Amino acid sequence: MRLLTLFASIALGACSVITPSTTPPPTVPNAIDWDRVEYFLNRAEVALDKGQLDTPNDDNAFAWYQRVLEIAPDQPDATYGLERIVERYIARAMEAIAREAWLVARAELDFAEQIDRGSAGILVLRRQIKLLENARRWSLDLPADEVRRRSRSASLKLKNFSPTARAPNARVMIRAGSDADGRWMYEQLNDGPGQRRIRGEIEIGSPPQVRVLVMPLEDRSAR
Repeated sequence: MRLLTLFASIALGACSVITPSTTPPPTVPNAIDWDRVEYFLNRAEVALDKGQLDTPNDDNAFAWYQRVLEIAPDQPDATYGLERIVERYIARAMEAIAREAWLVARAELDFAEQIDRGSAGILVLRRQIKLLENARRWSLDLPADEVRRRSRSASLKLKNFSPTARAPNARVMIRAGSDADGRWMYEQLNDGPGQRRIRGEIEIGSPPQVRVLVMPLEDRSAR
């Protein structure tokens, strides 16, 4: 009887053996090399200060920030750095727009869009470029001495130019040698024919000039 009990115990013990698990152990993420992150961030800041946003290939701010994010995804200094690069591109585009360099402006926005495709600012500037390209332009140049003397000739020229400055959707820029000269030029324009109030800005410069930019009506159905 004891021998039978012993065999039964051995049999039960054999049935209760647990087979090894085939599930692989959890992987441990690689530790982030923060010394390397700091090095890349420093290189990115230097490149950004130099204006090296995307060139040269081996030393530009965009590439250095990308290397940081490869090591430490969502690292805040790197993500903020990319936002600053987009801001720089947008600022460059605005400078190009002021010079009416439309191709340059679009190229700067293309670079910015590669980093931030959802930027509302980029979309606004693209619409502005399109409107400015299609705007109509007129200008009136005046002799500086006639403006300083408040001559009748300069006054008549400004009053005759008034209907152009009163055009719907017009932007008027008055350039004059002094603020007093600019205000006098503006008064002569407003005294000319027409009812629509002239809205203009005065800038100090030479020679005296009135520039009129008439923006086309935007086709909102095309959006």
